[in-house]
Amino acid sequence: MLAPGPRIASIASNRILLRDGLAIAALEAGNITRLDADDDTSDAVMEQALNVGKLPTALRPYYA
Repeated sequence: MLAPGPRIASIASNRILLRDGLAIAALEAGNITRLDADDDTSDAVMEQALNVGKLPTALRPYYA
């Protein structure tokens, strides 16, 4: 086990959102789960960040 909390299945469509190295949300089976109740990130921002990988490669934003 790498971290406490629920396990996320290792399936290519699942995503984990990290902030400063800590898991704050997960996308599993199309559902977003908030993993850090103390994090103040809005649901819309989390959803956008978790769904980036679903865009075609040419349309993905690249972050520096």
